[in-house]
Formats: sequence, structure tokens, C-alpha cells
Amino acid sequence: KKKKKKKSNSPLLSTLTNMLSSKWLLDNESNKKIDKSYKKSSLYIHRLANEPSIGLYHVQEHVRRTIPKCVETKKELEKKKVRIQNATYDAQINVEVVTDIGKVRTFENVIKLTKQSIENSKKINIKNNNNS
Repeated sequence: KKKKKKKSNSPLLSTLTNMLSSKWLLDNESNKKIDKSYKKSSLYIHRLANEPSIGLYHVQEHVRRTIPKCVETKKELEKKKVRIQNATYDAQINVEVVTDIGKVRTFENVIKLTKQSIENSKKINIKNNNNS
């Protein structure tokens, strides 16, 4: 089945065809050729004129969809960055404290005193056991 061709509703085309037909008395085949060339050139110009705007529309839609996700991701990254910086700072301070503990002489004295206390406590226990 062949599709029926729609007649052009363009006032410019009908005016042009009427003018040409009446002035030069064009035959029906020439009128069809004029109509066909008009439609093709009109379609070509329409596509040419609208192609950049269609492309830009798609770019704009893509940006509209993806920007909120990017902003949300950036906010999450900033929060995680702050948490990592805080954890790193805490770890550095802990490393410094542990290193400094080894340098303190007081702890050596505490260890000596603890050992002496344990020995004295054992001696006292031995005496108490002997006296009982």
C-alpha cells in the first residue's frame, strides 16, 4: 500500500505555485517538481537550523540531571576529608605522646619502685607466714 502524500499547507508554496502556473503556464509535472524541491529544501533548512539547538538542549538536560549529584558527592567528600584530617591529627599526637613517654625518666623510677614494692610485699608475706 502506498501512503498518500499530504498536500502542502504552506501559503508561500501555494502562492508561488499559483504565480508560476498562471504566468508561465507550467504543466502539472513541473508544479510537482517545484513542490518537491520546496519541501526538500524546507526540510533541509529546518534540520540545519534546529540541529545545534537540539544538541544544546541535550547538553543542558544532562547538566541539569548530573549537577545535583555532583554537588551532593562534593559535600560528602568534604565531610569525609574533615573526618580524615581529624583522625590523622589525633594519630600524629598519639605517636608524639608515645615517643615522648619513652624519654621521661619518671617512668623508669616508677618501674623500679614497683619492682621494689613487689619484693617488699613478698618479704612481708614470707615473714607473716613464718610467724603464724
